[in-house]
Amino acid sequence: MDAICNQARGGAALALAAGVDLIVIQLGMGDASPVTTAETSIHVFRKMAREAVRASAALLLSHAKIRTSLEGALRRGSGEHRCHGRSRLPGSTVSSEKAVASW
Repeated sequence: MDAICNQARGGAALALAAGVDLIVIQLGMGDASPVTTAETSIHVFRKMAREAVRASAALLLSHAKIRTSLEGALRRGSGEHRCHGRSRLPGSTVSSEKAVASW
C-alpha cells in the first residue's frame, strides 16, 4: 500500500472505532464487501497497537535510564548535602529522594 492508501485506511479504521457504520466506511473506501473493510481495519489496528507498544516501551526505557542516571548521581554525592538527616539538592527544599521519585 502506498502512503496515501495507508492514511485512508488509517482514517477508515479510526472512523470504525468512533462508531461510523461499517457499510458507510465500505462505500467510502470503495471496498467490494464490508468483510474486506473489517479485515483491513483489524490489520490497521494491529499495526497501530504494535507501534504504540514499541513507542511506550521506548519511553519507559528512556525514563528508566534518566532515573538510573539521577539516582547514580545522587549516590555519588554530586553536589548534594545532608540536612536534618535527609539528602537535599543544593538550593532546593525538596529531598533528592522525592525529586527522583517525581521523575
